[in-house]
Amino acid sequence: MPRMPLHPASGTGIITPFSKAIRLVRYGCTNRPFYHIVIIDGKRQQKAPPIEQVSKPVADLLGLAGFLPVHPRTYMRAWRNRKIIKESAAKESIF
Repeated sequence: MPRMPLHPASGTGIITPFSKAIRLVRYGCTNRPFYHIVIIDGKRQQKAPPIEQVSKPVADLLGLAGFLPVHPRTYMRAWRNRKIIKESAAKESIF
């Protein structure tokens, strides 16, 4: 009986390399690590420098998800966006 290939999510199947990968890079001293979220080339993972160090957008997403404290500017940006939507809806209802 021929053996069927396993799904990549099973952990034992053949995994094709993706073009980009999101990884955590460890920095800091012993017993005081901190991590940077970086995007690297999936084919040359160890040899190439990171393509981009993701900072503000990822920090906003992690803050909204509850993993990091939410920066006050995130609240202000959301308040301004709601205000703009409310004003545009009020203008449309007048006309």
